[in-house]
This record gives sequence, C-alpha cells and structure tokens, in this order.
Amino acid sequence: MMECLKAEVVIEGEMNFLEAVKKSLHPDNESPPKGYVITEELVGNQLRIVLKGLCKPSPKEIITVMSTIDEIVRLAESIRELVNSYKPCE
Repeated sequence: MMECLKAEVVIEGEMNFLEAVKKSLHPDNESPPKGYVITEELVGNQLRIVLKGLCKPSPKEIITVMSTIDEIVRLAESIRELVNSYKPCE
C-alpha cells in the first residue's frame, strides 16, 4: 500500500488518562476502515494515533477518515471528563 493519506491525532495528559483512551480505542483500531492502518503510540505525556491509508481516496473515504478522527476526539473528551470528575469514596 502506497502511503498518501495520513492523519495524526495527538492527545496530551496524564498517563492514567492516556492509557484509558488507548485501551478504549484499541479494539476499534484493530479493524480500521478498508485500506487503512491505525497505530497508537504512548510517548511521554502524549498518545499519538496515526491513521494511514489510500493514495487517491474518494470523497466517501475522506468522510470515513474524518468520522474516525471525530470518534477518537469525542472519546478522548468523554474520558477526560470522566477522569476529571472522579472522586474516590471516603
């Protein structure tokens, strides 16, 4: 596969937050849209998610990639809210 389309999402935060995001996304990232590969990498205080794919994507395929990125961002925001609102039982 010739790499042409590449999208990278970088999420910053504390390790427990980044690990929660990675664990939540990993099952879906195992089966990306046809013709694409998704990789996840924890680097310092960042989770880098890279989506690589088709050289000449159709408009429909571009929309699929945009939707995938949107899902990643929305999930990360939801987890961040959950982590920030967590209060241990007393």
